[in-house]
Amino acid sequence: QLECLNPAIGFLEKLRKLTLDMNELTCLPPEIALCTSLRELSFEGNAIKSPPREVILNGPPGVLRYQARLLAGKTQLDMQLNELGLYHVPFEITYMSNITRLNL
Repeated sequence: QLECLNPAIGFLEKLRKLTLDMNELTCLPPEIALCTSLRELSFEGNAIKSPPREVILNGPPGVLRYQARLLAGKTQLDMQLNELGLYHVPFEITYMSNITRLNL
């Protein structure tokens, strides 16, 4: 049972389907956004905290959009999380001490 998904998953740019059902994952790495061909993403039966439920409800495109913004936030000063339908500030933001502007 997987407890974490290695950020190197991002190197699989042509990955189209990823099934992570019935593992022990609590979050997906932002690098999953680099899997630009991903069309099917399933992680049922995991205690996922990130991305938040409201993002997951938007399907793979919503999850990838959210993860892409988190990934960009690792190197940029400006974090754009608007238009994602978030109900709260994601906990990952607290680890990005370089951010000087946050748009929710």
